[in-house]
Amino acid sequence: MFGRGNMQRLRRGIGLWLFALSILTSLPLFLFAAYSINELAHTQKLSVIAELVQRTEATANAVQQRLASIQGSLNSLATSDAALKGDLPTLYEHARRIVQANPETRAISLVTPDYKLAFLTLRPFGEAGIIAGDLDAVRQVFNTGKPAVSGPFKSPLGDNIITTVGVPVFVNGKVAYCLRMVLLTSTLNDLLAAQKLPEDWTSGIVDGHGMILARSRSQELYVGKEASSAVVSAVRAKTHEVFDSITRDGIPSTGFVVQVPSWDWFVAISVPQASLNATLNRYMTILLLVGLIIMLTGTTAAFLLARHIKRQIENVARAAQALHLGESPIASKSPIHELHEIVQTFGVVAEREERAKLALLNAKAQHEQVATDLESAKRDALTGLPARTLFLEMVEGLRQAVAAQGGRKLALLYIDLDGFKAVNDSLGHEQGDRVLVQTADILRSLTRESDVAARLGGDEFVVCLTAVEEHIAQTAVSVAERVVEQVGEIGLGIGCSIGISVWSEKCPDLACAMRRADEAMYEAKRQGKNRYVVYGAGRKTDGTDWKPLAPPECNAPSNG
Repeated sequence: MFGRGNMQRLRRGIGLWLFALSILTSLPLFLFAAYSINELAHTQKLSVIAELVQRTEATANAVQQRLASIQGSLNSLATSDAALKGDLPTLYEHARRIVQANPETRAISLVTPDYKLAFLTLRPFGEAGIIAGDLDAVRQVFNTGKPAVSGPFKSPLGDNIITTVGVPVFVNGKVAYCLRMVLLTSTLNDLLAAQKLPEDWTSGIVDGHGMILARSRSQELYVGKEASSAVVSAVRAKTHEVFDSITRDGIPSTGFVVQVPSWDWFVAISVPQASLNATLNRYMTILLLVGLIIMLTGTTAAFLLARHIKRQIENVARAAQALHLGESPIASKSPIHELHEIVQTFGVVAEREERAKLALLNAKAQHEQVATDLESAKRDALTGLPARTLFLEMVEGLRQAVAAQGGRKLALLYIDLDGFKAVNDSLGHEQGDRVLVQTADILRSLTRESDVAARLGGDEFVVCLTAVEEHIAQTAVSVAERVVEQVGEIGLGIGCSIGISVWSEKCPDLACAMRRADEAMYEAKRQGKNRYVVYGAGRKTDGTDWKPLAPPECNAPSNG
């Protein structure tokens, strides 16, 4: 129960209440603003992702247009009279003119079916002995008769990383040569740069195996190497979904991959996740700052208002104090209508109070008596069992009934739960309460209507049994055995220790019987818990006799 000191600590000034009110009224607005900002940031994130998809597709189309232009130039060579007649020197000169007119083109080569170069515009015509690079793309042209692009590979004439676009040259309906345009990967890097993506975005072109052909960032480190695992997986699966990944630079990002139409190249673009969340972080920071300003303003206003209201309430309190002391309350005006009405009403109340005082005192005395009687008769709120006071009254009535009948005796079972504190500490008081209720139910089920079971407090229970004199001890032991057994079935490590005391001529009153039962209960705990001990008949676990101490008002019992 709360004491006066506890109640004083629970009371708070009007200023604190008004401050709490200002917080409560501002909180829904603050939460709504947070929700709105989160939704706005989410919408912004979706907008960025939509832009990512759109820019990736646009870049793939730009690459496709460049490849289509290259293919057109190569096709014009492949279908020229020189190519169809096998006039390779003339075809070589045509190719050189195309390279000279196209600065972005590194060279044009003609590959024979044995994968040797018939010519390379970087070398004089007729110079032999050079083997074509990236034979997979060359084989694809000879096998399919269709254009093909290669992956990145090191130039046989230098340290540059190059790639090629090849088309077939048909002679008499068969693929006689593979005509290839050699491109420096820096040309593709320039193509990516021309897309003017945001600075923190990363774009790249990869082949069908996931090898990097071009990159908008750190080209010298990663061109010619495998892309990130997420990009490689997307390329192989030819997925068309946004995915999360970590770039080769180690930046957590959200990416998207699109295949270049009609070609086995892919464009991959990624946006740093920090950039996606930047809007949310920025708005949340603004919300926090604005929220702090609003809170400070509200607190200041609440403080000033509270001080004003406090003065008005103090006036009412003084009027109430005067009324309490039997003096005439001083009427004062207040700008707060309700307080003003209260002060004005005090004058009327003062006139009636004198007449009602005596009646109120009598009513108060009667109320306190009724409250005392009701409190004494209350049962334990949790278990429904009688509390200590009611138990004592019921046992006294039972004792008088047994004395009047003759030939019967009473026995007390003092029950203390084992392991209850551990349950409370580890599983919480709610679980502890359930254990107490289960224990109470067990006691009800094992006692008769003529018996009395009660909860003394905490995890202590007591049962008063009545039986014929010859069987009282046996009855008490039988009930104790079943209580120990059924309480142990509650689980959670719960058990109980029970002390049994049979009322006798040497211990005829309830206080003495309670002390004996309590002492026997502690002996049960000393012997290992989860058992019962009959006062004066127990033995220690080591075989020595247990001789209980004699209660102050009782003679010491014999051990036997």
